[in-house]
Amino acid sequence: MLLPYFSFLLACGITVALPSRENTLFERMRILGPLGRINSRIEFSCPALNPSPTVPTSVHALRPADIRLVAAIGDSLTAANGAKASTIIGLLIEYRGVSWSAGGDSDLTKAVTLPNILKTFNRNLYGFSTGTGSRDTANAMFNVARPGAVSAEMPDQANMLVDRMIEKLGTSRFESEWKLVTFFIGGNDLCSYCEDTNRYSTAAYRNNIKTTLDILHNRMPRTLVNFVTVLNVAELEDLHEGVVCKNMQFFLCDCAVNTTTREQVRVANLAYQKATNDLVDSGIYDTRNDFTVVRQPFMEHMEVPTTSTGATDFSYFAPDCFHFSAKGHEAAAVELWNNMMEKVGQKGILWNLADTLKCPSTDADINTLQQLISSLSNAQKEKIFQSLLENSNQGRQDNSNWCCNIDPGVEAAAKTRQTTYYVQRHARNKCGYSDCGLFGWSSCTSWCDTYWSEMQHGVETYIVYTPRLCPAGNLVCCAGYITVINHCFTYQEVMNNKDVLEILVSMGIPINPTMG
Repeated sequence: MLLPYFSFLLACGITVALPSRENTLFERMRILGPLGRINSRIEFSCPALNPSPTVPTSVHALRPADIRLVAAIGDSLTAANGAKASTIIGLLIEYRGVSWSAGGDSDLTKAVTLPNILKTFNRNLYGFSTGTGSRDTANAMFNVARPGAVSAEMPDQANMLVDRMIEKLGTSRFESEWKLVTFFIGGNDLCSYCEDTNRYSTAAYRNNIKTTLDILHNRMPRTLVNFVTVLNVAELEDLHEGVVCKNMQFFLCDCAVNTTTREQVRVANLAYQKATNDLVDSGIYDTRNDFTVVRQPFMEHMEVPTTSTGATDFSYFAPDCFHFSAKGHEAAAVELWNNMMEKVGQKGILWNLADTLKCPSTDADINTLQQLISSLSNAQKEKIFQSLLENSNQGRQDNSNWCCNIDPGVEAAAKTRQTTYYVQRHARNKCGYSDCGLFGWSSCTSWCDTYWSEMQHGVETYIVYTPRLCPAGNLVCCAGYITVINHCFTYQEVMNNKDVLEILVSMGIPINPTMG
């Protein structure tokens, strides 16, 4: 597919060379800015968290610093195609070093990726990809994602990953060190869904995912698998602006942007998500103490980012308006990490574009501190609360500290809107006469073909998904937070507040210095 794709990129490049009042290539470059450089805007002030005193035998006791190996399987969104591209030709380059789930270029101050976050806890992390290149280059390491891949290819990728890890690590290290594998696939299946509903059916997609997870379960000891729920490809509709975006999206994902098939893809998208959610939540991968699969749903109801004026924010996307830009990879890495820090049943299902990374902590420390504070009198709690409030920036501008201890789900509402589309027409008409017959002595009618585009107007139905409000009785402080008089404060805020610690000590409550 590489040659047709390259030809299409050249065709788009020629097309957009013509002046247009829409988003031309030059306007896109102006909007996107110098994506080749990443200056992290992410706040990460978590305290150092040492690895477990001994190597854990249970995946459920795993700390970030215990993870020694990182890997990923998937498609071009994991290979990071076009992440630093400023023109459509750059989409052919796989910028694996800045991949949200597997990239390890530089450090967290320059490239926000899952491996770079983990490096802050374990400088000896191994397996992340760097630089550019295909999955067969040495620097790809354990990122074996392939651009254009569909779910049917994932079992092969899983086996390739295991074989590569054993080859590079040796059997002893492969079996003894803890591994984190991020698994994200399905966009290309949905983009081809309308072309072959049998091959890309929900049942086929689920079976491919199950076969892949079965391989990882059977062949990989000491492994935590992040299964990232397939994103909402119907949101591409909001990026369908300008000649570049329109042409590229029709080429890359016609099923999702074509008005005649878009609703069919929406339905399939939801079915994919439900099928894999049910599969992962079934518990069939929780049969061993050293392996589990955790669903990370932050892309499940992802919406296209907007600017402060409400316009589509193209800076999160590569020039084709389909793949992530470096900024988009950064945002995805933050959301993935924050999902990982949230408890099962309390994980966010929207892309919140957060600029703060949540801190890990042990439930034992949080529960102990919460019990200590909850046991105090109201007057004592008030004193602690006032001290925390004076020094806290948490929760001042949003409600991000609060979570729902149930999944409230979403409301689906059908709406209609007027659409305009073009239909290609063709006609044959008489356009004169020409000499014909023997010796050209006769006169014959000449016919000419005429082609034109005819504007059509119609009404389409689309679905709007709105998260349900959490019932008041189910509102709780999110994982990693302490409740003090109906307010949520981070564990680190409490333990780093000298005044609060002095108050607790003065009340006769012993504070173990290692808790902070």
